[in-house]
This record gives sequence, structure tokens and C-alpha cells, in this order.
Amino acid sequence: ELEINQQCLSSQMSNIQKHIKDLIFFYVKTNYENHLKINNIQFIPDDSLDAVISSLYDDRKDHLQEFIKSSLKKLLKDERKARA
Repeated sequence: ELEINQQCLSSQMSNIQKHIKDLIFFYVKTNYENHLKINNIQFIPDDSLDAVISSLYDDRKDHLQEFIKSSLKKLLKDERKARA
């Protein structure tokens, strides 16, 4: 029984890690596309890349963390409902 619980926990952690990875990808992609649209450009020039990355990630790190927390809560709640 202990082994089954450990496997279940391991599977759940793996699932959470996948959700976090997917949420970060979605967040970065959405903000990247928004940056392109706002600046009316097709891609970010190499000489601007560091500044853009800094503004999309470093300056918004707290927002990203909050986005992940709230989205993860909703996803896990929905998954629990689906399993019940």
C-alpha cells in the first residue's frame, strides 16, 4: 500500500510539473505575441532581445508566479472534480 501511495504521489508531482511547464510556456508565448503586436514587429531584433526578455520575465516575475499559482489551483481543482 505504501508503494502504491508513493507511485500515486510521484505521478501527481509529475503531473504538476507538466502543468507548470505548460503554464510558463503559455505565459511567455502570450506575452511575446503581445509584445510583437504592440510594437508592430514580426520578430524581436537581436540587439533588443536581452531588454525584451528582461521586461517580459524579470520585471513580471511576481505576476508570472501569481499566474502559475492561481492557474494551478484551478487546474488541480478541476482535475479533482473530474476524478470524483
